[in-house]
Amino acid sequence: MISNNAGWHVSSGLIIPENIVFLYLPPYSPQLNPVEHLWDYIREKKEFNNRIIFNSIEEVIDSLASALYQISSVKDIIKSLSDFHWLYSYS
Repeated sequence: MISNNAGWHVSSGLIIPENIVFLYLPPYSPQLNPVEHLWDYIREKKEFNNRIIFNSIEEVIDSLASALYQISSVKDIIKSLSDFHWLYSYS
Protein backbone atom coordinates (compact mmCIF):
# COMPACT_ATOMS: atom_id res chain seq x y z
CA MET A 1 0.00 0.00 0.00
CA ILE A 2 1.32 3.43 -0.89
CA SER A 3 0.89 6.31 1.53
CA ASN A 4 2.17 9.87 1.62
CA ASN A 5 3.24 9.42 5.27
CA ALA A 6 1.15 12.34 6.49
CA GLY A 7 0.65 12.38 10.23
CA TRP A 8 -3.04 11.51 9.92
CA HIS A 9 -2.16 8.42 7.83
CA VAL A 10 0.11 6.93 10.49
CA SER A 11 -1.01 5.31 13.72
CA SER A 12 0.99 3.45 16.32
CA GLY A 13 -2.16 1.48 17.16
CA LEU A 14 -2.64 0.14 13.64
CA ILE A 15 -2.18 -3.59 13.31
CA ILE A 16 -0.80 -4.29 9.85
CA PRO A 17 -1.36 -7.79 8.45
CA GLU A 18 1.77 -9.65 7.35
CA ASN A 19 0.67 -9.65 3.70
CA ILE A 20 0.52 -5.82 3.56
CA VAL A 21 3.61 -3.68 3.03
CA PHE A 22 3.54 0.09 3.26
CA LEU A 23 5.63 2.12 0.83
CA TYR A 24 5.83 5.75 1.90
CA LEU A 25 6.30 8.53 -0.60
CA PRO A 26 9.22 10.82 0.15
CA PRO A 27 8.28 14.16 1.73
CA TYR A 28 7.58 17.04 -0.63
CA SER A 29 7.19 14.83 -3.69
CA PRO A 30 3.94 15.87 -5.40
CA GLN A 31 5.25 14.50 -8.71
CA LEU A 32 4.87 10.99 -7.27
CA ASN A 33 1.26 11.51 -6.18
CA PRO A 34 -1.12 10.50 -9.01
CA VAL A 35 -3.81 12.97 -7.98
CA GLU A 36 -1.36 15.79 -8.68
CA HIS A 37 -1.12 14.57 -12.29
CA LEU A 38 -4.91 14.59 -12.51
CA TRP A 39 -5.04 18.21 -11.27
CA ASP A 40 -2.36 19.21 -13.78
CA TYR A 41 -4.35 17.60 -16.57
CA ILE A 42 -7.57 19.34 -15.52
CA ARG A 43 -5.86 22.72 -15.28
CA GLU A 44 -4.16 22.32 -18.65
CA LYS A 45 -6.73 20.50 -20.79
CA LYS A 46 -10.08 21.37 -19.22
CA GLU A 47 -9.62 25.11 -18.74
CA PHE A 48 -9.76 25.02 -14.96
CA ASN A 49 -6.90 27.38 -14.17
CA ASN A 50 -6.08 30.71 -12.59
CA ARG A 51 -6.97 32.67 -15.73
CA ILE A 52 -10.67 31.89 -15.37
CA ILE A 53 -12.91 33.91 -13.10
CA PHE A 54 -15.94 32.13 -11.70
CA ASN A 55 -18.93 34.11 -10.50
CA SER A 56 -19.90 31.63 -7.80
CA ILE A 57 -18.82 28.48 -6.04
CA GLU A 58 -21.56 26.68 -7.97
CA GLU A 59 -19.79 27.56 -11.23
CA VAL A 60 -16.54 26.17 -9.84
CA ILE A 61 -18.26 22.94 -8.80
CA ASP A 62 -20.05 22.60 -12.14
CA SER A 63 -16.87 23.22 -14.13
CA LEU A 64 -14.85 20.74 -12.09
CA ALA A 65 -17.63 18.12 -12.17
CA SER A 66 -17.86 18.47 -15.95
CA ALA A 67 -14.09 18.04 -16.35
CA LEU A 68 -14.03 14.98 -14.08
CA TYR A 69 -17.01 13.44 -15.89
CA GLN A 70 -15.31 13.89 -19.28
CA ILE A 71 -12.05 12.40 -18.00
CA SER A 72 -13.80 9.45 -16.36
CA SER A 73 -15.19 8.31 -19.70
CA VAL A 74 -11.68 7.88 -21.15
CA LYS A 75 -9.99 5.16 -19.12
CA ASP A 76 -6.67 5.50 -20.94
CA ILE A 77 -6.30 9.03 -19.58
CA ILE A 78 -6.89 7.93 -16.00
CA LYS A 79 -4.52 5.01 -16.43
CA SER A 80 -1.77 7.18 -17.88
CA LEU A 81 -2.15 9.76 -15.10
CA SER A 82 -2.19 7.26 -12.24
CA ASP A 83 0.35 4.65 -13.33
CA PHE A 84 2.94 3.99 -10.64
CA HIS A 85 5.67 3.26 -13.22
CA TRP A 86 8.32 4.53 -10.79
CA LEU A 87 7.30 1.84 -8.29
CA TYR A 88 8.29 -1.04 -10.57
CA SER A 89 11.97 -0.29 -10.11
CA TYR A 90 11.60 -0.99 -6.37
CA SER A 91 9.91 -4.37 -6.73
